Amino acid sequence: QGGLNVGYAGFTVGGSYINRIIADDSLAIKTAGGQGASWDAGVSYITGPYGVSVTYFAGAAANANHFNKVGMDRDSTVTLAGSYDLGPGVAVKTSVFNTNWTSASGTLANKNDGVGVVSGITVAF
Repeated sequence: QGGLNVGYAGFTVGGSYINRIIADDSLAIKTAGGQGASWDAGVSYITGPYGVSVTYFAGAAANANHFNKVGMDRDSTVTLAGSYDLGPGVAVKTSVFNTNWTSASGTLANKNDGVGVVSGITVAF
């Protein structure tokens, strides 16, 4: 696993990657679908009290029904986020995201898409 962020003049570009390999062949591991890999990449910009970012995440994990050898479940999410500092330690933050999940079993019932919005005020002291 690893990640890197590089910033300059208000911009930050970054990403990370993880690969999970589980050698244990026990029943608990097979049913948990613990093996897989994920990565993400994003860019943000902050100027004065304003901030905005966009991030992409993609992951794959062994299907929980591992005994059938049906492959990997896959998911991906795109997030657009913004923030505004109201004052020292107080900020308004909002994220809008679109996520997709597909099971390796391939049936229509095992595909989910969704859009969400999360917003709030953070207070740090």
